[in-house]
Amino acid sequence: MADNIQIRDAAGGTRQVATDEVTPGVHVQRTKTTFGVDGGATDVSTASPLPTADTPVKTAVDAVKTAVDTLRAQVSTPLTNTELRAAAVPVDTEFGPAAVPTDTDANNAQPTVDARQSVFNGTTWERRRGVQEAQLLAAAVRSATVVSPTVTNVNGRTLRLSLWITANAQSATMLFQFRTIPLGLGGAPHLTQFSIAAGLTGFFHIDIGPGLTQNLGGAQNNIVSSQGTAASINTTLGRTFAVALVAQGAGDFNASVVYSLGV
Repeated sequence: MADNIQIRDAAGGTRQVATDEVTPGVHVQRTKTTFGVDGGATDVSTASPLPTADTPVKTAVDAVKTAVDTLRAQVSTPLTNTELRAAAVPVDTEFGPAAVPTDTDANNAQPTVDARQSVFNGTTWERRRGVQEAQLLAAAVRSATVVSPTVTNVNGRTLRLSLWITANAQSATMLFQFRTIPLGLGGAPHLTQFSIAAGLTGFFHIDIGPGLTQNLGGAQNNIVSSQGTAASINTTLGRTFAVALVAQGAGDFNASVVYSLGV
């Protein structure tokens, strides 16, 4: 296909017009883009690019280029020891200050680093415990009911209560009580108790925890009747517990209680 066509001008002469013959007999005129003020026309070229009104974009690009050039200049050479020590180097971090964990730490949105394990009790975080052993009731002559302080169980699964009787009048009997305070009972303790026969001395144990073989002393009415008897209760440990020695009958006895919480 042949491009370009001839046309006649006003004087009757012929002029060549640049076209592109897109299909046989159909021509599209070729034109050039120019720009300029009234009365002038400048051809678009590499030397004279077409002006555009994209100033905001150009300004943003120039700002990025300036920032990149600045960074490139800053990292072109490493900082000297003197430069590093001249001023504190800021570190942007979300980690809070180092602190020793407590048993009442609240939830925190900040990341924390802690080498010690904690468990969540539904409200706050508490430090995870290992095996705990302590005295609940000190050895003393007793002729009335005595209740130990309440122990808070964080993550213990099994509990051994050990009763040590060093003196017991033949007429004195007692109840060895394990007290728990389940939620929803208004603070009223739930009791599991064993009767200690008159005149008995020595060690007596109660093992408490899930999966234990139920053994309530091996005698009717939970009567602990010999030294070394170990009773066991198959139940889940509650959040808090205490023990009590309840004196019954005349006379007195000398006894102490210790506990061991296992994980």
